Amino acid sequence: GLVEGDAIGEFDDLAAVPSIIPAPSSTTAPSTLHAPPPTTAPSTSLPAYQAETWIALGGPPGDLGYDIRYNFDDHNIWYVTDGNAGFHISADRGLTWKPSNQGIGTFEGTINIPVFSATVDPHSPSTIWVGTQFTGHIYKSTDGGASWFEMDNGVEPNRGHHFRGFTVDPRSSNIVYAQAEVDGYVFTDAGKTVSNPTGTGGRVYRTTDGGQNWSIIWEGEALARYLWIDPEDPDVLYVSTGIFDRGPLNMPAGGTNTPWNAGGLGVLKSADGGRTWTVLGKDRGLEMLHVSSLYMKPDDPKTLLAGTGAMTLGGEGAPSGIVYLTTDGGASWQAVVTGDATIGAVEYCAQNPQIAFAGGIRAVYRSEDGGHTWQKFGDETRGTWGPPGLSPGVPIDIQVDPDDPDCDRLFINNYIGGNFFSNDGGKTWALASRGYSGALVKGLAVDPLDPNHIYAGVRMAAFVSQDGGQTWQGLDNGVLTLALDPSDPQHLLNVAGERGTLAPPLLESRDGGMNWKEVFRLAAPPGVPEDQWGRMKFWEIAFAPSDPKLVYAASLNDPPDMGEPVDDQYLIGAGIYRSTDGGATWSPANDSAVANLGFASIAVSPVDPQTAYAGSYGGRGIFKTTDGGASWSPVNSGLAPAYSIYRALAIDPYVPETIYAGGNVGVFKTTDGGAEWRQLAAGLEPGDTVTDIVIDFANPQVLYVATSRAGVFYSADGGQAFHPLTQGLDVSLGRLAVQCLDLSADGTVLYAGTFGRGVYRLGTPPISPIPPAEGGMVATATPSPAQVPTATPQPSGRPGFCGGAFALPLAAISLVWLKRRRRIR
Repeated sequence: GLVEGDAIGEFDDLAAVPSIIPAPSSTTAPSTLHAPPPTTAPSTSLPAYQAETWIALGGPPGDLGYDIRYNFDDHNIWYVTDGNAGFHISADRGLTWKPSNQGIGTFEGTINIPVFSATVDPHSPSTIWVGTQFTGHIYKSTDGGASWFEMDNGVEPNRGHHFRGFTVDPRSSNIVYAQAEVDGYVFTDAGKTVSNPTGTGGRVYRTTDGGQNWSIIWEGEALARYLWIDPEDPDVLYVSTGIFDRGPLNMPAGGTNTPWNAGGLGVLKSADGGRTWTVLGKDRGLEMLHVSSLYMKPDDPKTLLAGTGAMTLGGEGAPSGIVYLTTDGGASWQAVVTGDATIGAVEYCAQNPQIAFAGGIRAVYRSEDGGHTWQKFGDETRGTWGPPGLSPGVPIDIQVDPDDPDCDRLFINNYIGGNFFSNDGGKTWALASRGYSGALVKGLAVDPLDPNHIYAGVRMAAFVSQDGGQTWQGLDNGVLTLALDPSDPQHLLNVAGERGTLAPPLLESRDGGMNWKEVFRLAAPPGVPEDQWGRMKFWEIAFAPSDPKLVYAASLNDPPDMGEPVDDQYLIGAGIYRSTDGGATWSPANDSAVANLGFASIAVSPVDPQTAYAGSYGGRGIFKTTDGGASWSPVNSGLAPAYSIYRALAIDPYVPETIYAGGNVGVFKTTDGGAEWRQLAAGLEPGDTVTDIVIDFANPQVLYVATSRAGVFYSADGGQAFHPLTQGLDVSLGRLAVQCLDLSADGTVLYAGTFGRGVYRLGTPPISPIPPAEGGMVATATPSPAQVPTATPQPSGRPGFCGGAFALPLAAISLVWLKRRRRIR
């Protein structure tokens, strides 16, 4: 109870709690206040929407890393590309990066700059070529990447092209080759018959006038990535075709029953400058024809390494990750590394060509005898390589430091994982992506006791920052959704986003993300084939605020097109599940109305654990249960009748009958627990999809809305009118796709997770009281060249999750963390 009047109160074991749940706005009706806040003084700081500018945090790292290069005249200058974040320059040998994309166009409807490939002209290192995915453009810089201009005359149509690599002829800067992936419809639209129209073909273009004009010198049924020119005879060309995640146009049907080496072309060779070509394939010993990487030995142009693999073929256990070696110009190949899932990158060291590297999903390999025998560096327990707590993804390019005679300092750029650095020849690794991010952020969470302490879930891993997003530390496992037990801050549930192609598992951690174990997986019912079950998963998880042992989870199966309706035969979901033991065991919480539906959002009443709301994916609206999931009723009166996806639900922490719902039909609000809804449209962009909604606990009349095209909006009057938050974004807000939001407990700091550009922050958090981490996990900041990457520890403090895919109701925090014993005298 409270100490009142003249009584003297003594408290033992008293934990100070900041103003986590300030007094509600005066507009809140006292008669409906279910969870009165502690009597703490309101914050005097400005709310986030009054902050001066957004800050691009450049993290967490990833997502679509591609090439890494250096300047031949100044080895301190390095370049890296990312398929979402564009082209970046480092002036400190790859330790920190800055974007440099002036003149490069963005992908339509986003701020993403889809740069794939980059090549530095060895004759003139200030000249750099880059190629884009999706937009199909070639750009050239003559000032070291400071500015760019389009140079793709003759590449018709640009649509359907994705440029995977460039090669400059050793005789002249004017002769350049461009290797492309070409969508199948470009071939079928031209009247050509292909066996796999959903696959990709390829082309090799050449310019002889420095990029003024391009012409096709090869076209075929698999994409082209690397082209090598024999320096002793420049008419001899080698081209690698295929890549691990693209099916070729000649791939036969069969799904997971397709042979592991089906389809593809292998390596192409021309002896006449590209006029005619020979296929070097299975008859030469190259059994796996999906060649992601090709590298010529610097001192012997007849010796080449080929890295192969195909994640789209062969099903479980397919032996597709193989390194092949030829010493006779491709006349014969031998497998020198086997057993990996996919080998995405190979490279010889220019300083000592006897040293070679290969990067796979499971390990990094090093050879010291020219590629004949190999050492393997990886973590057998985790089945991958890289820093503790991180799975780098698929290597796509390797670059060895040209000034290291021992060939120990090297970088690997990766699909999903971004850029990584080793200083000991591939044995240990650290992140090397500081200053840029192409990450697709799946969820955000701010520690309610410290707005510097922010969590972000991306495809590579869950990450944590203790300095407001300046640096990030990995917590392992790619994230689709992440939830924290409000009664135990070390207890996490996570649907692992990148573990296999079917039914990703639900993982549990009891030590704050240091270690995970699988606790549940949605299994296909009898008679339902796995390929129809697809990637059935828990899309969102929510602990009940007043009883955290009760957890709800919404299931959803990725439809063929996440933006379109699906037919009645598609298994869009498996309804709602629940756990009564904090997530250790699960059972359906459905009736016949929802058992086969898919749901994109779920929210639990802050005062009644038996009451929950679920937003459907397939146009069925919003459902409500008041008996813990035994029965569900649609609460759709006033909602948009058209096909709709409700991706966001937010409940007023003080007035739980007030609920906001957002999706592809905008924002709706109810003040009577769903009996009647009305649309909130004033100030929002018509037709834009709402991806997240967060409520300011300091003033629940203030809410923030994330959208898929127009960025972030706020309302200060409970949704009657919305206003854009545009200040400080690097591109107009109309080109910023925001996936999720989270807000500090006092309402002063707002974080936004984007689709392909990492996390932004609005507002400045105070200096963190949480001490810096020590020993255990790896930080985003890259070590100096003299350092060997080491482990750094799990962060201290007590993280809390809310907003987006994270679930922690702040209304429960004072009950969870305040331990109080009172004596009266």
